Amino acid sequence: MEHELLADYLEREVEVFLVPSSAGLHATEEGKLFDCGPSGVILEQDGGARLFIPMAAVRSIRIQPKPTLWQRLTGTI
Repeated sequence: MEHELLADYLEREVEVFLVPSSAGLHATEEGKLFDCGPSGVILEQDGGARLFIPMAAVRSIRIQPKPTLWQRLTGTI
């Protein structure tokens, strides 16, 4: 179910908050939502590296809003 909702946000910048028990060094991971499925999400990070995060490790996902028309025209994002 979650992956169907996330499919609308592919190629958007997201921040994934991890479950405390599965968080290693970082409590969050950031990147562009590359793909999603029932088993997890794939983020494309800076430099083109891809990171797989299982759904069991995801606490929540924050989706960055698209820039407004004014932000795109002036370059202030």
